[in-house]
Amino acid sequence: MKHVLAVIAFSVTLFLLGCGKTTTVNVHSETRMVTGQQMSCIYHGNNLYCASPLLKVEDIDRLQIMSKVVSVVSQEEKENDMKEGGSFSTKFALKPKEYSVWNCSSTGVSEPAIKCTLLREADQKLVAQQEREIKLLVEQQEREIKLNDTQEAKLQYGTTEQSIIVACGSPIEQKDDTISHTIYFPSSQTGMLVEVRFSTLEKPQKLEHIETVDTSKAHAFVVQGILWHNFADIHDTDEGHMASIRQYFPCILK
Repeated sequence: MKHVLAVIAFSVTLFLLGCGKTTTVNVHSETRMVTGQQMSCIYHGNNLYCASPLLKVEDIDRLQIMSKVVSVVSQEEKENDMKEGGSFSTKFALKPKEYSVWNCSSTGVSEPAIKCTLLREADQKLVAQQEREIKLLVEQQEREIKLNDTQEAKLQYGTTEQSIIVACGSPIEQKDDTISHTIYFPSSQTGMLVEVRFSTLEKPQKLEHIETVDTSKAHAFVVQGILWHNFADIHDTDEGHMASIRQYFPCILK
């Protein structure tokens, strides 16, 4: 009887050991994982994306972790930076599945260098939903970048004083000095004007900048915000300001 129990116990042990999986994975983390330290990690594509503090089982639902795993991994892949990580032999308590969440610790030895216990496997329907949402977001961002590029090029190379007047009406004021010609238009925001400045150092005049100015003090215009500067000479763009132009002076983009 004792012999039979011993065989059963040994068989169970082998079965349990067989459930685990040791493999080499790429670990991405903000800080170096020192011996004994634990981090929570998301598994995807033979990569572990790890961070502190350590998650508990109850944190998974409370923080809605599983609804964020795809976006977290997507952002990490975009950055493409292993930071304090590297490639390590890693033992998982179970065979890791895509977007599963683990608590992992450094062992201080090379085989395995890291041990991981499962916190939660991903709901594949939820994963598919997140992937669709991210795809739509990426497509929208690509459309916005294309639109920004088109509008940026128009401002850099195709905008003249006459084209602005045609699109936005006559300026309410203008100023000239030895190097520039500046015209002012109403803004969509009360108490502000839009200042459009052209450089007169070359022919034809080149659009130099678009800014918002405060009109609270008569003719003492104070710059409130830079909407756009022409960086064509250094082959760069200022796409981050295109949204501001659409907000304060959209007629110029018609």
